[in-house]
Amino acid sequence: MGAYSDGMGKPGLAAVMTLYFFSLGFCIVTPAMAKFAEAFPSQEYALINSLPTIFIAAAGIAFGFVAGRKVGYRTMAVAGSALCLVAGIAPAFIDDFGLILVCRSIVGIGVGLLIPMANALVNGSFEGDARARLLSAGSLMLNLGGIVLQSVGGFLADVGWQTTFYGYLLFIVALVMSFMIPDVRSDGPMGWRCLDRRMAVVVALFMVYGILQFSVMQNTSELFELRGAGGASASGLALSVFTALGCVGGMLYSRIRSVSTRAVFPLLWAATAVGALIQAVSESGALMTAGLAVFGFGFGMIIPAFVDWAGVMSKPSTVAFATALTTSGLYTGSFLSLVWSGVGDSLFGEHLVSNLWAAVAVGALLAVVFLLYDPLRSSSDGRSRADGRRRSSRAFGARSERHVRGVVRSGGAPG
Repeated sequence: MGAYSDGMGKPGLAAVMTLYFFSLGFCIVTPAMAKFAEAFPSQEYALINSLPTIFIAAAGIAFGFVAGRKVGYRTMAVAGSALCLVAGIAPAFIDDFGLILVCRSIVGIGVGLLIPMANALVNGSFEGDARARLLSAGSLMLNLGGIVLQSVGGFLADVGWQTTFYGYLLFIVALVMSFMIPDVRSDGPMGWRCLDRRMAVVVALFMVYGILQFSVMQNTSELFELRGAGGASASGLALSVFTALGCVGGMLYSRIRSVSTRAVFPLLWAATAVGALIQAVSESGALMTAGLAVFGFGFGMIIPAFVDWAGVMSKPSTVAFATALTTSGLYTGSFLSLVWSGVGDSLFGEHLVSNLWAAVAVGALLAVVFLLYDPLRSSSDGRSRADGRRRSSRAFGARSERHVRGVVRSGGAPG
């Protein structure tokens, strides 16, 4: 068990899984990107989907500093769910593009409070295989939520771009369940200086994945339209297949990890490369959906893998901060995907296909790198060695104390 184990029960665990379910809540509008392009042809309509991600990252870092210390987890869960509900549905009644972006920013803040909370509670409450199993379950719930939320968004988008936002009524469920979140408290040293220096690598790589993954998802609707593979419903279905295979990846994460920690990161990066390759060379909707499925399998594994990586190298007092920082890396990358797409436009005159080829190259390279380096085993071994040294020190101290007591009782002097 971990730092928060005393505050976690079955109702609390159910509430945590609900938070995972709604973690992709900002993506409800993803299938409607083509509709937004028609409604706002002279605006940076992509910001409707991408702008929340930078606020998710910022709110996540803020969460890491105050969660369980200055503000209780339950209070933050209720606040985050309420923000998503109110600000999420508001654009259904707004035509002004600027106000819509304000609402989307608030949604980002709300989601940014929920995502690291679920991961931090699991990381802080459980260790080892138990943590891996619950991170797998969390990834499953996250992707199931993605299926439901994006399917709802796709069907509503076919009615009209504004009706898409009615999908945020589903956050009523998140709001109700938030009252069951364990209101745990944490103490001990916390801050940048308390983190393992390797956390910079974890965050940077998660940011790279965020750039690749979000640029692919964001462009799915437009790519389907460009290739004549279907409209919002077809792209919404493809994104649902993406998240369905994410469920499979999430479910298998703990099993793959238990068999071979070395296989985890090469497999997820290879899935990223192969999935992007299939999409890049395909013209039919069926094959593009198949590529998204393979890509989604990697996505299902990558969140529990990176959160697990951060957890095994963190002290109990820094679990929430390390987890929030890791999660923020993913969503910072998601926001930077806009810049990445701009680079593609500048170099190749387009970004829809060039983004896919970039994912192929980076995914293949990192798959090879992680064949040579196993971060889960290295981090676990490092922690095990440190724990072993502490246990040996305590055992030596106990033996020394017993020896001294024995010598004193016999009337001699310790030698």
